[in-house]
Amino acid sequence: MKRIFLISIFLFILCQNIFCQRQITMKSNFLIPYDFILIDSQDVRKDFNFYNSLFVKDGIFSKPIEIAYIGWHKPITANSAAGICYNTEYGNIIVLLKSNNQYWDEATYRRVLVHEMIHAYQNQVLNDPSLAHNDNFKRISKMINLKYHYNIQNN
Repeated sequence: MKRIFLISIFLFILCQNIFCQRQITMKSNFLIPYDFILIDSQDVRKDFNFYNSLFVKDGIFSKPIEIAYIGWHKPITANSAAGICYNTEYGNIIVLLKSNNQYWDEATYRRVLVHEMIHAYQNQVLNDPSLAHNDNFKRISKMINLKYHYNIQNN
């Protein structure tokens, strides 16, 4: 019985490595489940590239940020945040979380995307891996809010 159990675990791990994307180990030792990362969203990446260029051109960002993945996923829990920025060994990952019954207008989408971009900038350019809503985050979000009226939340 124990042998069958061990063989089934081995086969499960083997299948996960063959058929699923590689599990990403977070620097905080948090693991993203195999089914969490979806296909990179080209529409969101296009918007990311637009805002990234805009913020560099206007001096908000000192240099463009790069991300390993950007896309959508269904919320993990009912109280999940609208977006998450992860700092991984492969680079920053931005995930926008929207359930099927949520309505996001353009302003909400932009606000969440830019909010997560600020976290990526904190980590990548400012060497602030905490990704917290600290003084760095508040300073950048305030500049964006004053210049573009995006109403980026500081919490």
